Amino acid sequence: MACIVGAPGVGKSVLAPYLAYAVAQGEPVFDRRTRKGGVFYVAAEDEHGMRGRLRALRDDLGEAPKLHLVGGISDLLTTESVTVKGKTRQRCKQADTLARAVKDHRPALVVIDTLAMAFPGLEENSAEGMGRVVALARRLTKWGAAVVLIHHDTKDGQQGLPRGHSLLNGALDVSIHLRKGDSGVVAGRLTKNRNGSCDLDLAFRIKGAVIGKDSDGDPVTAAVCDPCKAMPAPEAQLTEAERAALDLALQMGEAGPVSEADWRKAAVDSYAISASDDRDNRRRCVARALKGLVQKGQLAVENGLISIPRGVEADDWDDDHDETD
Repeated sequence: MACIVGAPGVGKSVLAPYLAYAVAQGEPVFDRRTRKGGVFYVAAEDEHGMRGRLRALRDDLGEAPKLHLVGGISDLLTTESVTVKGKTRQRCKQADTLARAVKDHRPALVVIDTLAMAFPGLEENSAEGMGRVVALARRLTKWGAAVVLIHHDTKDGQQGLPRGHSLLNGALDVSIHLRKGDSGVVAGRLTKNRNGSCDLDLAFRIKGAVIGKDSDGDPVTAAVCDPCKAMPAPEAQLTEAERAALDLALQMGEAGPVSEADWRKAAVDSYAISASDDRDNRRRCVARALKGLVQKGQLAVENGLISIPRGVEADDWDDDHDETD
């Protein structure tokens, strides 16, 4: 069970069909192998637009007969009373139909695009609501399929977490977070990989492919994924308080993630981030510094732990603290 996470318009529904097409053809994607298999692409948000994107991919990459665009799915949430063998139960008609199709055809991959449109009226912030999404996704994996959900990230967009109750992120085996830079390059990074390393990044641009002409003779285009090299991230400019806060995190986190509560206490006690005699002022300064470091990608905070992303390194401590006889 996986999720492609990102802000609206970042390119989630551009990357997903590109990955799906590669699986259907058994072709490498982003320099990674695929295992060829059938694909169900559930276009709950924009079936018409997805048909155009798949047409553009076919024009560019050739046929992919194992990829099936599934239309008509608009509600995998609402249930109704159904009586079977004298017993009345609550069932979701569209969810049952999709599950039967997956059972009969045994696709290798099922993409649900998007979670919000496929589960209308879902209380995303409730454990019960998000639990129903997880239950259906797990149900679809019963016959060997990987299930990929397309979903929005949280409001701050910094942690790469899926929007809504944490039950969803906890249930995911894999999560890919997309962010678009000023250059137009969309960078994707693994934020979760239950059974492997997260040391994998991908990058692409969104380009318009001409798929025909309209009634006025003007070109009709579809958005497609154009893989490229990732743009180097600009060096973060840190304030003095942020630099002191980062140095403390690097010291405390040498052996791995550190408790956020422990770090905050040490930060307030140290006077390095703020020299104010007022403890509340120091606490507020520490909070601002932590928020700034998260926004600049220097620290990550999740589930009460502070961790240091790849590429953030400590200063040369030996130069500053060299001990000689």
